[in-house]
Amino acid sequence: MKTTTRWTISIIMLVLIFSACQTGEPTTSVPPTNPPLPTEPPPPTQEPGPEPTETDTPLPEPTEVPTEVPPPTETPILAPLGEEGNPIIWAMIRSQETGFDPALAQVVETMRDQTGLAVEALVMDSYSQIVDRMCAGEVHIATLDAFAYIWASERGCADAELSTIRAGSGSVYESQILVRFDSDINTYDDMRGKILCRASTSSKSGWIVPNLKLRAEGIDPENDFAEIIDVAHHDDVIAGIYNGDCHVGATYVDARVLFANQHADVRNVVHVFVQTIQIPFESISFIPDISLEMRTALTEAFWFIEGLNAGQLIMDMSAWDGLLERHDYLYDPMRELIEASGVPVETLVP
Repeated sequence: MKTTTRWTISIIMLVLIFSACQTGEPTTSVPPTNPPLPTEPPPPTQEPGPEPTETDTPLPEPTEVPTEVPPPTETPILAPLGEEGNPIIWAMIRSQETGFDPALAQVVETMRDQTGLAVEALVMDSYSQIVDRMCAGEVHIATLDAFAYIWASERGCADAELSTIRAGSGSVYESQILVRFDSDINTYDDMRGKILCRASTSSKSGWIVPNLKLRAEGIDPENDFAEIIDVAHHDDVIAGIYNGDCHVGATYVDARVLFANQHADVRNVVHVFVQTIQIPFESISFIPDISLEMRTALTEAFWFIEGLNAGQLIMDMSAWDGLLERHDYLYDPMRELIEASGVPVETLVP
């Protein structure tokens, strides 16, 4: 009986266990044999960064929209120098003494006939303008005084070819500084504190060259003379020295003849203290870029014109009496005087 009861209880227990397994509910809580392995912590949460910019993500270069290119402007092609449309320009300053323009027109026409070249004359008011135009290549031949030529030559813009002749003077003339015979002026230093008579300040022989000479000898006319008396003409300078109104003056050589008719003893009263360097008359100069062939043809044309009516065309133009061959080295004495004086040559060019 007891045995049956035990089997009955055992069967009931098995039934209960089997039922629990079918429903998935544990009948008892069984602790795990081994503890669970630790898991890795999740990665830290990154804070949101700034919004991406255009530089963060390169964008493709924008495609340029082609614009319509205007056709190139055509540069007009000049005719060769010396042909119509591109004439050889001969420049000179306006004459103050003679009927200039009618003779000039005839000279230019003769040059065209003799050379077969297109030549035009350009009359200007100053040598400095002519030199600037020569250096710019806008003037090809020029009539220049000594200072203008030296300045143009220093700038590499002019080569002297011909020299003009003045009646009775040749192609050069000179200046003289005068004092009284009975004065105590024996050296340049003796002139300090004396009175100077001065002809026109534009006169090369009456003022410009004597001024250079005095400065080269250490005399500053503007400050070393006690007084400067401006007179009108060279004979007025001689009269001033003769009459004792001034102690020093300058004229061309020898302007004392202008006063000799009134005072025959002028040479015994007015003494030549020094005679300056030779001053060249105007030159006919060419720019260096002009071809040798053109230079030769034009020079021969000038010679031809000089021979017409004993040079009357040239004489009518600017009181010239003719032409001579001119060389650059003939200007060296003037260059040396200008350098010794310390006066910039461009300030001497009217």
